Amino acid sequence: MNQAKEFFSKNKKVVIPVAIVLLLLIIVAICFGARSCVRKDTAEPQSLVQAENTNASAETDTATPEASQVAGEMTSANGTQVGAATPATSVAGATASGGNSSSGATPSGGGNSGNANTASHTHTWVNHTATKQVWVPKMVTVDDYETKKIPGGQLYTLHSDGNWYSDGETYWFYTDADFQAFKALIVNKMKNEGYCGNYVNRTKTEKTKVGSHQEDQGHYETKTYVDYQYCPICGQRK
Repeated sequence: MNQAKEFFSKNKKVVIPVAIVLLLLIIVAICFGARSCVRKDTAEPQSLVQAENTNASAETDTATPEASQVAGEMTSANGTQVGAATPATSVAGATASGGNSSSGATPSGGGNSGNANTASHTHTWVNHTATKQVWVPKMVTVDDYETKKIPGGQLYTLHSDGNWYSDGETYWFYTDADFQAFKALIVNKMKNEGYCGNYVNRTKTEKTKVGSHQEDQGHYETKTYVDYQYCPICGQRK
């Protein structure tokens, strides 16, 4: 034991890698053996299934002659022998040749009775209505006005304290003749009344009618109208 310990302590760098490699080889061998066992187990049920399928096909092959033999031994009620069962197509052909086929007895277009009823009726036209906004006119004459500045002049008055104040009468000059008349008035007052001769400029704004025009002051109303006619039976429109 002492020699083994001494050998291990001296060759530790070599012994440890060798031990790891041996351990990995053992693990790989165990995994490979387990996989081979699993493959054997899974292969056996497949062989059993194949054998069962083979036996089943063999049984069906042997059953076919028996069925044909039974069909060959069948006889009709009057003693004549009947052969093997005919295909479905031959039965259909025999039925058609007999003249009592259900397909031959069906009238053409019988499957579309609903469409035939719809096509053969007499249209009953019904009005379909809708609504719309309609303008109802109302023509009105409207006067046209223009805002103008009107010039004027206000006279002075002599008060009891001997001073002239601008609180006298105001004159408006709508035309040039109005202004000329105002100046003549002042000259006359100066000659006859001892007027001071001055006046104060005044202005005002007035709306003056300059003409007229027509305006449509109507309104909207909701009207009901017929937009089309339709047949309630088939839905046709006109």
